[in-house]
Amino acid sequence: MTGLPQRRVYGSDHDDPDPYEQPGREYVELVGGALDGQLVDVTHAATRPSGKQGAAAGPGSH
Repeated sequence: MTGLPQRRVYGSDHDDPDPYEQPGREYVELVGGALDGQLVDVTHAATRPSGKQGAAAGPGSH
């Protein structure tokens, strides 16, 4: 048996030879919809949403 399947990182180029998780990076998983299961690299994110876990924070969100 091999390890866990690699998950694709959202925003990687279609011709990227290694569009998967990289060691030393921090990711969050997208849940629901067409991008379900893909990862978003948040290693250098300036701020992180507080409150509800997994909720998207953006303009107009309360």
